[in-house]
Amino acid sequence: MDAAAILACYDQQMLAEAHAVGVEVVQRPGLRYSTTTTSAGRATWVTYTRLAADEVDAAIDAVLAAHGAGGELEWKTFDLDTPADLRARLIRRGFEPEEREALLALDLAAVDDALWQAAPCEIRQCRVARPEGP
Repeated sequence: MDAAAILACYDQQMLAEAHAVGVEVVQRPGLRYSTTTTSAGRATWVTYTRLAADEVDAAIDAVLAAHGAGGELEWKTFDLDTPADLRARLIRRGFEPEEREALLALDLAAVDDALWQAAPCEIRQCRVARPEGP
């Protein structure tokens, strides 16, 4: 299994080129974000950042200006993002860090045959008495 190839595929298909119905995709060199209007206001999420160190602060400013006040703005950060200090820059600008996420991959050709066997299970029906009320 080639971990670098898997990351490159994920980066391209899920971050750089992903599309969703009903959202506007804004693509700039080295930057990609999606935005939509919800009942709670504007929702914007940045999913791809490959910028030089001297470009990122202006890009943050541009995204903040485009998003406007209110709503929800999320800037997803990944180990592949550049510059390397992107996460720290976002925190300094008032973004609140969330728990880090992970990408897991499994080489299906190398999986032990036991994994493909059905797991034993038990199915039961439970009845719950509901109190009578108005």
